[in-house]
Amino acid sequence: MNLTNNPTVAAVRDLLMGADDERAHHILWVDTDGEVHLDVLTGDDSPASWTTRMANRIRLRYETFSRGNGLTGPAAAQDSQWVRQVHEWLISSWNEGRRGYMGYPTDGRA
Repeated sequence: MNLTNNPTVAAVRDLLMGADDERAHHILWVDTDGEVHLDVLTGDDSPASWTTRMANRIRLRYETFSRGNGLTGPAAAQDSQWVRQVHEWLISSWNEGRRGYMGYPTDGRA
């Protein structure tokens, strides 16, 4: 999914669906070309070490989705309000030219 190509809510749903909320923490981020990623933090990787390693590729990244919080995976993908919120969050951040770290959206879900 690329933010320069009018991404759909369905694309966000698919991105969330492909993650396993019980397996690991996830980081939602956007690279410098507008490609949206949802990466798994594995092993000894922390959000800080991941960010340092990926710094030259990141345009913006969001608060880490903690394992077991229901923010990724099939259940999250079926929550239409959450999927729309993430879609709007991505679009507005990109269109506003934001860079760096972003917190959670303000809907109170996280």
